Amino acid sequence: MDEVGLTKAELAELSNQQQRQRQRFNSEAERLIRVAQAHYRKSEPDHYPCLSRSQWGEMFSQGYGCDYRIWHLALCLDCVQTAWGLGSNGSSIREKPRLELQVRP
Repeated sequence: MDEVGLTKAELAELSNQQQRQRQRFNSEAERLIRVAQAHYRKSEPDHYPCLSRSQWGEMFSQGYGCDYRIWHLALCLDCVQTAWGLGSNGSSIREKPRLELQVRP
């Protein structure tokens, strides 16, 4: 498989879409993340399972923020949203974390 990358025109169009249609753009980005995660979830080692809300809360309250299980968050949108909902003090936060595609460095 050859990697072709994105042209400057394609990058400009992505950036324009992100600015003009933020909600639709973010919904499509979330859909694509879930497609990629489906592949990741099939190859994920057994020691990186999804944790329940209470398990994430317990891990964070005990100060295990650098625990190997934290790496799971980088690859699981559902768990990111669960952990985000805990907030820094364990209280429930209703807002969803924003996904922002950085088109340019």
